[in-house]
Amino acid sequence: MILLEISDIKLAMVHLLVRDSFDHFCLESAEITTYASMSLRGRRNTAWYDSDVLAEDALLSEWVRWSEMKPTVFSYIKGDKTPSLMKIILKADTGWAAEILGQRGLADLYQQYRPDLVLNFRYEQDHLSVVTGVAYPEFTMDKQLEFAWDEMIPQYFRQLGIA
Repeated sequence: MILLEISDIKLAMVHLLVRDSFDHFCLESAEITTYASMSLRGRRNTAWYDSDVLAEDALLSEWVRWSEMKPTVFSYIKGDKTPSLMKIILKADTGWAAEILGQRGLADLYQQYRPDLVLNFRYEQDHLSVVTGVAYPEFTMDKQLEFAWDEMIPQYFRQLGIA
């Protein structure tokens, strides 16, 4: 787990809310406070969909993709004033996570443990930070995936020009 202090908040928000830079993530949760508070949970409500849609779209995951939710979040916060608080927790799509960890020779280890690779964005009082995290479904002493994730994210943010 590492903490990244983001200096170019405007560019970071463009990457988060407008561009496709984080579209390979799913929304775990979001809490946004403007004139009122809005809370979102990213677990997909499959009961809402017609059965033929579920049968057609086998790619509908248990979690809502960030690309599906970011227009809603963006429309809620746009305006003259910035939110007083914004917390967004994203977790890497399992396919993308397997691919990037595979580039480091960790695909088998990822498939064995299947942890959630998480980014916690927090904006408050003109300050933006991101905390990385890895959540394992069961306890392990092996920290290779955590070390790799904590190494990859600052590199990715530097590529985007936001860290």
